[in-house]
Amino acid sequence: MQKPFKVFSLLLIVLALLGTISLIYPREGISIRGTTITFPSLTDLFLPDTSGIKHINQLFSKDVLDKINNSDTIVATDVTINYIKSAILDSDINNADTATRLVTIKNIEANLPAINIEYPDSGMTTLHNFFDALSAIETYSSPIRVLHYGDSQIEVDRITSRLRSKLQQQFGGGGYGFLTLESAEQSYQLNISSTNLWDTRKIKNKNDKSKKDFGPFFCSARIGISENGTKNEGSITITRNNLGKVIRRFSLLFKPTSPLLLETKADDSILYADIIPASTSPQLITINLPTTTKTISVKMQADESPLFFGLGFDQNHGIAVDNIPIRGSSGLEFTRENGKLLADAYKLLNVKLLLLEFGVNVVPNVVKSYTYYEEALYQQLVFLKRVAPNAAIILIGVSDMSQNKNGRMVSYPNIEKVRDAEKRAAFKAGCAFWDCYKAMGGENAMPAWVSAQPPLANKDYIHFTPNGANLIAEIFYKALMKDYQRYCATKTTINHE
Repeated sequence: MQKPFKVFSLLLIVLALLGTISLIYPREGISIRGTTITFPSLTDLFLPDTSGIKHINQLFSKDVLDKINNSDTIVATDVTINYIKSAILDSDINNADTATRLVTIKNIEANLPAINIEYPDSGMTTLHNFFDALSAIETYSSPIRVLHYGDSQIEVDRITSRLRSKLQQQFGGGGYGFLTLESAEQSYQLNISSTNLWDTRKIKNKNDKSKKDFGPFFCSARIGISENGTKNEGSITITRNNLGKVIRRFSLLFKPTSPLLLETKADDSILYADIIPASTSPQLITINLPTTTKTISVKMQADESPLFFGLGFDQNHGIAVDNIPIRGSSGLEFTRENGKLLADAYKLLNVKLLLLEFGVNVVPNVVKSYTYYEEALYQQLVFLKRVAPNAAIILIGVSDMSQNKNGRMVSYPNIEKVRDAEKRAAFKAGCAFWDCYKAMGGENAMPAWVSAQPPLANKDYIHFTPNGANLIAEIFYKALMKDYQRYCATKTTINHE
């Protein structure tokens, strides 16, 4: 048994050694083969810097946190955002009934922070194509579409699912949107199986720099060689209880490179059967489902495999929102796509809004300037505006991310530089911008999101939990609907006059 004095002496010696090391060790650390090794100073050990530490209750009200944690959606009474009433009443518009003619937006929590969408010099007209479609949504014979592109931050339908729910509560619609064959097989909403003859190809393939026909969902599938070697064949089966009540419209988006025999059944009833001629353009087949449908089965056969882009699960009206995650992406792959194919697909799908949410894969590359990223992102936005002239574009900026610095999790020092590069690219291209970093609470917000109970972000200090993703979607939706109200009020007033 060691005597207490000896144990205490050993501890003093260890502390003295550590203190000596901390005094002589370079504050900036030592770099070995590209890796920087740091050592905490005595100040870090005994007088840690607590400035800049944020608590989740400083960022969001208890009411908001309780609702986001305890329900599938934040429920509030229907509201007309007060800011809009004030803006109109303080302007030159003096019609007495203006405020009463504002569009009422359902289920917006008043205590959510107001993080406005930002616009280039052209102003809110940037979103008018989308707002025009929303205001006339009842006149469309098929749903208008929102395509939400992003990196791993939106995987598994994060952020998208809540945004879809909110938009459909307001404007009608339903279903899950489009799924690629790969994402469909990973879906937790549907039970989907297919033959093992499918070969999927993604746009995010570092080993293949050539342009491919990936389609609007950035993943195409081809039918492999059948067992007898005579035809290319493939099949897909989708099952879900009450499937026909959840979705009424089943769609297939593909490009037939040779005559294609296509058959689609709902349970045992053939709803569609035809030979589709070869085409250089994408084709969209839509099929109305009986409400009793439990199983959808699709069979394809062709001499040369078609390019199969996605399965659509929607209603025949309202709005549809598609989730398109590209893991590892910085949002610079769009120009790899066949521009004509993408333009044709957007037109077929009735796309009215493109959301781009990227940046977390740029942040770990800490450099002095992000002009290179700004210019590269600008080129992507210019390309998208060319192939989707009837759609509005909103670039959602990078979220907060943390790194370990002297034992503390703090924001990367370059996040605001990346965010600002994204904003400049958006404005230069004539697109709107929304600041996700600011919506989270700005610098050093991520640790508060991770330590929240239940957590709003994962312990990788990068990705949102489902609750955190829902909160971001709610804040963004509030900003989007605020500007839609402004658009409707102005349009109504002009028409009224």
